[in-house]
Amino acid sequence: MAKAAADKPSGAGEKSRSTATAMARKRLIAGAVVDILATEGARALTHRRIDSFLELPLGATSYYFPRRFELLKAGFNRMFDDGFEEFTRCYRAVIQRIDADEPLDVELTATAAHRHWKAITQPSRRDLAIARFEFYLLATHDPKLLAVQNERRRQVFELMIRVFTALGCRNARRAASEFSSRAQGDYISHFIAPSLIQTERTPEELAVRIRQIIAESDAIQADRTSAQGQAALIAI
Repeated sequence: MAKAAADKPSGAGEKSRSTATAMARKRLIAGAVVDILATEGARALTHRRIDSFLELPLGATSYYFPRRFELLKAGFNRMFDDGFEEFTRCYRAVIQRIDADEPLDVELTATAAHRHWKAITQPSRRDLAIARFEFYLLATHDPKLLAVQNERRRQVFELMIRVFTALGCRNARRAASEFSSRAQGDYISHFIAPSLIQTERTPEELAVRIRQIIAESDAIQADRTSAQGQAALIAI
């Protein structure tokens, strides 16, 4: 009995290490999906290419993600998780106010939005932006992948609804949708057509935008038709 009791932790420890190794390997592969999409495009994304990219034994990627859809889903979730962590870090002061049921003002919200804008538009983030666009293009031809993306991005959208509600907007869902759409347009233009962005975004400019969106949304009683599924591209 004593020997059996001694052996049990060892077996449990081995299983724990094996699980940790598998999780680390999956995360590594998911990161490679993002890297390859950014640098080589969707056509280059194969199980064999990832094995080569990571210098893994042939078949290693297929072992963890047998289907291409599973591979893309893992890559998108990895990208979203990293992006959402950064998003919540930039909006931490805003979220803390909301969670504490304390008053929220436009200036604090605009400062958070500007902090996030600066973080995601650094020149070093261009490859990540390309990977994001690749994911969206792939989703236009794959309803299952689109469903995955919409479900994850809804986290950001629901958070923005809370933000506009805390700002006193009577039509917070529409305001969140409009804010997300404009932010998405800015983000795409910044990397794809920078000439369309006439000036650098500032907290003051974003504060004006937020106030304008609130006023416009309050004047419209009905939600935008697509608002429920709208989400911010920049937040993933």
